Amino acid sequence: MHNELDLNLEAVRKLRGCLRGIERHLVGVFKDQMNCCGMPLAQCHVLLEFEKNRVMNITELSGRLKLDPSTLSRTVEVMVKADLLNRAEDPSNRRRKILHLTDRGLEAQRRINEGCDRFYAELLARLPVEQHALLLESVEFLAGLLSGKDFSVCQSGIGINKEV
Repeated sequence: MHNELDLNLEAVRKLRGCLRGIERHLVGVFKDQMNCCGMPLAQCHVLLEFEKNRVMNITELSGRLKLDPSTLSRTVEVMVKADLLNRAEDPSNRRRKILHLTDRGLEAQRRINEGCDRFYAELLARLPVEQHALLLESVEFLAGLLSGKDFSVCQSGIGINKEV
């Protein structure tokens, strides 16, 4: 494991610059993609998380989205009122509520996927096919590096990332 002081500062700055550029582009893309579906980004993330798990409680969902349950509860409440999510009693534990998508939520999830799939297909089409695997491998690797990190840049007045 390298200490950040062991790394080449030029490489570090180049990586930071590239990631800032990616961030700026993706923020704009996400705003455009999500606005076309008429809902905030947080609600879109909730809808898409239900692809992997059809039924979850708020604790499971908050863990998957890496959000505080109380913060997520407000989003879920709005989505229940909008008939995107259904909240029901958990048959195995009546004190706990489970969530699942309504028909309207499934339709919104389908529309989000269509728009996002189209965007990323167009992005991949700009690369030669033989580079698709390299791009996917690199993005997966970067995502793995970033997961499990706390990126507080103001810890002790300097930017130090710590293992979680």
